[in-house]
Amino acid sequence: MLNKPIIISNWKKGMTLSPYSGFPQMRGLDPHKIDGVVSIGKAPVALTTMGTAVQRVNWTVYGNDTKVYFLDETGKLFITTDYVSYSQIQGTAYNAITESTNAHGNGLLFWKGHILRCRDGLLDAYKISNTTWYYGIVTLTYTNVGLNPMFVGQDDVVYIGNGNTITSIEAVGTFDASNSATWKLVNSVLTLPQDYAVSSFSELGNNLMIGTKFGVSPVFTRIADIFPWDRDTAHSFSLPIRIAEGGINAMETKNNLLYISAGYLGNLYVSNGVSVSLLNTVPLDTKQKTGSPSSLYLEVRNDAFDFLDEEIIIGVSQYSTGENKTENPIGVYGFLAGIVRFLGNGSYGKDGSDGTRIIISSILVIGPDEFFVSWSSGASYGIDYYGPANNMIGSYGSYCHTEIYSVGSERQKATLEFFDFYLSKPLVSGDGIRLSYRTSNSGSFTTIATLDFATHGAVDSFSFTKSLPNIKTIQFRIEMTATGTTTPELRMIIIS
Repeated sequence: MLNKPIIISNWKKGMTLSPYSGFPQMRGLDPHKIDGVVSIGKAPVALTTMGTAVQRVNWTVYGNDTKVYFLDETGKLFITTDYVSYSQIQGTAYNAITESTNAHGNGLLFWKGHILRCRDGLLDAYKISNTTWYYGIVTLTYTNVGLNPMFVGQDDVVYIGNGNTITSIEAVGTFDASNSATWKLVNSVLTLPQDYAVSSFSELGNNLMIGTKFGVSPVFTRIADIFPWDRDTAHSFSLPIRIAEGGINAMETKNNLLYISAGYLGNLYVSNGVSVSLLNTVPLDTKQKTGSPSSLYLEVRNDAFDFLDEEIIIGVSQYSTGENKTENPIGVYGFLAGIVRFLGNGSYGKDGSDGTRIIISSILVIGPDEFFVSWSSGASYGIDYYGPANNMIGSYGSYCHTEIYSVGSERQKATLEFFDFYLSKPLVSGDGIRLSYRTSNSGSFTTIATLDFATHGAVDSFSFTKSLPNIKTIQFRIEMTATGTTTPELRMIIIS
């Protein structure tokens, strides 16, 4: 028996980089649902295709009447109305332009009953009411191949990033893509210094916040500047907010604070518009991994960043195919009040550990506990839906690794004997909790016991005795499973 019991209960430590300071793994578990309790998170459901299959999705927007639109990297536009399947919105014969001409999934926006889509130097509009495309209604200053972030400001003006310039579109009367008299276009309404490229937009107070990347290889350039602009065209932008990172990836404003993903090391920042501070870091060791090069660069795509109520959810991707076999997972992470969790593998079933490159390319939250995640896994592409009616993760696919506990010494090793489980509600059919252990940071886990409804019934506590002698250090793995929409609610495990 231990002199001091091990109490596993502080779920709100979340996931940490070190196994000596908290949970080095927390996959598919939810420490937020009930304070002091950990439960299972929702399992994703992959949308099925009705016709042409989507390639990697670059942008997702919410339209009207619960419609959600996806723009893939070939320029094709897709729609889902039931959150179960998706289909392509086909082109029309207008101007005889096909969907993929000069298109790389550059940018997407919903505005005034239209879906606006950027191609290389061109803007198209899909009018929802008459299901008609209007191609090339705007020609941008530069033919930018790749990225054109788009944003509707609180002034109801559309802003389009195009290299180091910004284009604005303002409605004149009722906007109608078929009539150029219903909008005012200003190409290069603002020009940033040379070698900068607009990567994202947000707003803070009255300022349009313009996130940028610098140079042709931003991963190696520690310049991540945010230019505040009060939209007064009589003068230029204010002095930039500067972060020593490889560019601004994505930004979102919440509660009058600007939240920022910057660089390629998984860092998350927060700014009040004047100063900036490090908020948290994705718990992936960016210096130690299997493969080449020796550093793991993490990519956050421009549209893979959103708020799920008060929790930031962020898509973390491998920057290149050479960066493989990560120990901690690649995918979607959540950040709330200092707590980090990994939401679990998507429908693709990969986590980056086998060398398959995972890219989370777009995330869109559409309501409480409801969002879309677009992804690629190697050469496969897809869209996952998370919703309130989704089942919980099953087959013991959600788990955590505890910190490594020092319980003895070389001269006086310890014996663990007594194990007590405490839940906040009785188990129901399909519920299960499995406890395993190992005595080093790299060894295999050995199962100690499984507490499940099939064997033990509707219990809310469980105790058993098992002797584990000659222990100096020990780490536990706690796995949970459920069937359907219910979940075990684990309060604590006491080991003595």
